Amino acid sequence: MLPEKYKFWIVNNLGQDIDYDDGGRIDLRLKPWKLVAGVRTEIDVITDDFAFSAADQITDEAFEAMETPVDNTTNKGYGLHGSLHLVADNAASLGSVDLYVEYTDDAGSFPSALTTVQNPEKYLIFLTSIQVPAGHSADDAYTVNFEM
Repeated sequence: MLPEKYKFWIVNNLGQDIDYDDGGRIDLRLKPWKLVAGVRTEIDVITDDFAFSAADQITDEAFEAMETPVDNTTNKGYGLHGSLHLVADNAASLGSVDLYVEYTDDAGSFPSALTTVQNPEKYLIFLTSIQVPAGHSADDAYTVNFEM
């Protein structure tokens, strides 16, 4: 079963900033599910863009958290299907954008709220990554699917 509250983080390891005004995009789509009378039932789709909008940049090696943590206390989802979508706006980008998840502790607090996220391995769980290869064009799009 999914935790009561959780949120996703991304880290830009592309060697370049992702710039919204130059066409860079990052989007997360989540489709939680639960069992109702033994039948797998989809819960409302959740989308998040990490508050990435006009004039924004996700700087190289920076961590960004989703805008609103997911509250699973009512729907009680068992699992989810997700996808992370990236448009790499700079042809010089090479590397990855990594996706992590963080759960609340027993007191309902996110561990990362207690300090800045300098050592992600202490607080965050790695899920997946989008690899951006050498020789790609600016504005190439990449998507990776994952499950929890």
